[in-house]
Amino acid sequence: MAENLSMNLFPLLPASSTNEMSRPGQLFLEYFQVSDTVATLAWEKEVPTSLGAVLGVIGLGYTDVFGAGDYVGAMTTDGVITTGAVTVRSLMVDIGDVAVVGRGFLVGTKSDTALTFA
Repeated sequence: MAENLSMNLFPLLPASSTNEMSRPGQLFLEYFQVSDTVATLAWEKEVPTSLGAVLGVIGLGYTDVFGAGDYVGAMTTDGVITTGAVTVRSLMVDIGDVAVVGRGFLVGTKSDTALTFA
């Protein structure tokens, strides 16, 4: 079925003329941005999603508040969607009590898929 794509949802194999969504395993990147105050060198946020299944997360390493030696570690998710949101976690190094913005892409499908990973 055709799908209206929002500005933060990107098909990885687009059928540009139809936005065909009925192919099993059609993968999407969904952009997210969350703000938090980091006091424990880690954050955990509920990220809203329109995906039907979340397979992983790709963290974007951008910020304007870090100094030399500061970095954001890998972002992770358990992929469990609860009330339209998924939990995303990230660890920080050498970042004190400061407001940060986490940005990234959720990777997933809009509907059930037969994708399996060995």
